[in-house]
Amino acid sequence: MFRLYFLLGLLLFSLLVLFNYEVKAQSSGSTSAAIFCLVKDTQGAIIVGAEVRVQQKDINLERSAQTDEKGNCALNHLPPGIYNITVTASGFTKVTSKIVLNLGVTALQEFTLLTSINNEEVIEVNGNSLLDYNKTENSTNIRSDVINSLPIEERDFLNFSFTVPRVVLSRARETTVAPSTGLSINGQSARFNNITIDGLDNNDRGNGASRSTFSQDAVQEFQVISDNYSAEFGRSSSGIVNIVTKNGTNQFHGTLFGFYRNKALSSDKSLILKKGNFNQSQFGATLGGPIRKDKVFFFTSFERLIEERETNVNFPEKIVAAFARQGFPVRTGIVPASVTATTLLARLDLKVSQSNNLSLRYNETFLYDGLFDSFGDTSAETNGGIQRLKDYSFAINNTYINPQNTLINDTRILYSYRNQQFLPLGDGPRIVLDDPDNPARSFLVGRAKLFPQPRREDIFQLINTTSIIKKSHQIKFGIDFNYTNATGFVTFFSQGGASFVELNFSSLSGIPGLPIFSSLQAFDPASRTPAQRAFLTILSDVLPNMFPGFPKNVPLNNLSLPITFQQGFTKGNVTTPLTQVSGFLQDDINLKNNLLLKVGIRYDVNKLVGLIPDNGFISPRLSMSYLLREKLNIRASYGLFVSSPLFGSAVIAKSMDTSKFKLPFFIFPFSILPFSQPGHRFPETSNLPTDVNVVPQLQPMFSYQPDFKSQKAQHSTLALDYLINRNTKVSAIYLFIRGLNLFSSRQINPIINPVPGNPFVSNLIGRLDPNKGSVFEFESAYDSYYHALTFSLERQFTQNFVFLAHYTFSKTIDNSEDFTSESRANSLQPNLDRSLSVQDVRSRFVFSSILSLYQVKNRWLKNFQLSTIININSGRPFNLVAGQDLNMDGENTDRPLGLGRNLGISPGFFNIDARLVRSFSFKDKFKLQAFLEVFNLSDRNNVMFDGDQTFPPDAQGNFHLPPTRGGRFLLPKDRRNRITAPRQLQIGLRLSF
Repeated sequence: MFRLYFLLGLLLFSLLVLFNYEVKAQSSGSTSAAIFCLVKDTQGAIIVGAEVRVQQKDINLERSAQTDEKGNCALNHLPPGIYNITVTASGFTKVTSKIVLNLGVTALQEFTLLTSINNEEVIEVNGNSLLDYNKTENSTNIRSDVINSLPIEERDFLNFSFTVPRVVLSRARETTVAPSTGLSINGQSARFNNITIDGLDNNDRGNGASRSTFSQDAVQEFQVISDNYSAEFGRSSSGIVNIVTKNGTNQFHGTLFGFYRNKALSSDKSLILKKGNFNQSQFGATLGGPIRKDKVFFFTSFERLIEERETNVNFPEKIVAAFARQGFPVRTGIVPASVTATTLLARLDLKVSQSNNLSLRYNETFLYDGLFDSFGDTSAETNGGIQRLKDYSFAINNTYINPQNTLINDTRILYSYRNQQFLPLGDGPRIVLDDPDNPARSFLVGRAKLFPQPRREDIFQLINTTSIIKKSHQIKFGIDFNYTNATGFVTFFSQGGASFVELNFSSLSGIPGLPIFSSLQAFDPASRTPAQRAFLTILSDVLPNMFPGFPKNVPLNNLSLPITFQQGFTKGNVTTPLTQVSGFLQDDINLKNNLLLKVGIRYDVNKLVGLIPDNGFISPRLSMSYLLREKLNIRASYGLFVSSPLFGSAVIAKSMDTSKFKLPFFIFPFSILPFSQPGHRFPETSNLPTDVNVVPQLQPMFSYQPDFKSQKAQHSTLALDYLINRNTKVSAIYLFIRGLNLFSSRQINPIINPVPGNPFVSNLIGRLDPNKGSVFEFESAYDSYYHALTFSLERQFTQNFVFLAHYTFSKTIDNSEDFTSESRANSLQPNLDRSLSVQDVRSRFVFSSILSLYQVKNRWLKNFQLSTIININSGRPFNLVAGQDLNMDGENTDRPLGLGRNLGISPGFFNIDARLVRSFSFKDKFKLQAFLEVFNLSDRNNVMFDGDQTFPPDAQGNFHLPPTRGGRFLLPKDRRNRITAPRQLQIGLRLSF
């Protein structure tokens, strides 16, 4: 009832304000920009009926409007780019201005006209300013000239997000087959961002990742909206990444480029490249121009990435020989792997009429990732996995603007097809063999437990937005329909899996003096001693009496002796339709000349068939902008934001439903029987063998919280923007985000009555519900708090120098990490895990700049450009785990000595990337650029993820924990095995015309 009353009240308030106040600043939109003008004379009197005409010469786009009785006019839905503005009025001089319009920005322009007898006089004025009075959200725009100037790893334009305040690399431990965008915005999960291209969806809603990509040379503008976005944007509790592609113009333009790096151009300091060779090349081209001048334009891009690496597989000779004797060949030493990606984009723009524009876009991605599930060291190549991806999208965008410039209608249509195949590099059961010489490590051979996994998504989206303008009034509303049909299934040990550990038969039987088999002797019969063989001969006669059902005359002498064996049987594809319907209403209201109020409301329905009972969610948005002085602006915002659900977890729940999925689990000695079959497993089929029974208490299950809710967040902001001069702005921003109904998973059927010394019996009779095994429930029962104070200094292009510098002091608290993996002290009391988040970055400083020397007179400096990105982060929390089931609840997620969650701290992060460019021009149309780029200039081994966090007890039960500083455990140097690449040099050439 509160939501209903609030919605009705907000709508009534909006309508009352709409018909009683002038709207002087308009919403600019997700794919466009806008201009708002005030025209007056030298005495400050407004000029009624002045004509304001804008022109983008590249495509001969012209729009005009006349000022109203208060001297105001607005021109909406203008594509980002460079515009000439001309203002004329009878009896006054003509005034012209040149302005660069950025995506999502409304440029406020004030013109003063001089009285004149001859109207042919022209006065040039500068139309750009960094102070955007219409802006209430926190956002950063990166234009194509900046995109093409900054050094970015692998030319992935999403990495430009890390130059934006409060955007960091996610530290959540994600399952390989369930990656996210990797962008943690404002300490939130990287799975709940919303990435759009030309105002249309570009998200893999299965896991919260980004979908297809294309060359950064095809990006016109890149925008990150971190919080408090308008009601037009939704389906995200974190942030918005908004991308607009380039279009053709009346002039033919094109580029041909190539970049190359290898090990010889890189430092060998890092642990990564010491393991083998490395080569990476990227090349591509763009071409755009007119098909029919002023009417039809095209733009195309092509890019290809080829990356070759070598990985060192390090198995002792005796281990390799043992695996070979059992039919598991292992390739050791240097093993090559590669990644190739090809992206294509084609865009066609048609000016159907002066009031109707149509654009068509097609883009596709082909990817082969041989390093998707990496291998190396004690993980054999057969335990790795690859990804094959084909992803294409077709988009239509139609914009209609009526001749009176009072109504704008924008219709967008998208169809996308995404086919992913996660494939194993090996076959046969997955073998885990404890190293007999070092119990702290294991050897992995055979197919990984989660492969193969086929996935297909068909996505259809329809968006329609309308802006109605009457004089200076505007109201903007729209609908968004998105349907995703996902087909696939999750495999879990479909190839079988066996574990080999030391077998101490005295401990197992309670009879002293019996032999001890090392893990290698348990696995490989040829490694056994005569005494061990004699013992196994006797044991083969005894076991049928000790364990009813165990067959007689089993030749244990010649068989491997796994401690456990399991194999999954699933009945194929499941279909998971996701239907999303949204509507929004946005009203931007100028209560006074210097006071802007934005009121918006959005309604979202997310239907994940059969699992999530979403009955709709109302999310209000309220923000204001107050121009206190000419150069000082105050902004404040509050909003409620809801995320799109992830259907990947639904596929897991449906695939592993007990009616479709069976996982027989065998414990020694019964584990010997399936491993002795041909191929060391049962036949790999969808049906359980008729003579095999499943023990319910040993089979995992997945379920959804009955009253599951979509993840949401409250955003509150207070900001000050001060214009030092026309081209330099300083800002101070305080942001608070309250995360609600956060998505995670939890074991809800742990062992609560353990039988000491007998984990097998504990699993059978000791669980909360003794009739079931482990039950992992997907829940929306978690929350978070985020506080941040950001100071930023921005200078736009002037005198050949541009930079953005910002520092953020923040704190993130939560009680969950990710839905795919979480270590909990007590799964029945998840609130005990409230602590600093793995996304907590207490201090962060980023500086990005471009210095262009094209116009200097010094011949040694002329035509050079230097750009850099400096990123400094404080250390981040990590979790210490014991790697053992200390409290005997059936989960190996306990922490040493009952420590709290995330009490470790990793080293700080420091990185400098730099680019030096020398340009050569010839024949007035052609430009050749030579590039030298340096990534990780300081050659620092930055910790990307926290490596091995396991600190098990020794034989006496003592924990040897790392040293502390300030009450936090420091990550030891020998555990920092997941680090950034070393210093790498990249050379490149670009020819453009």
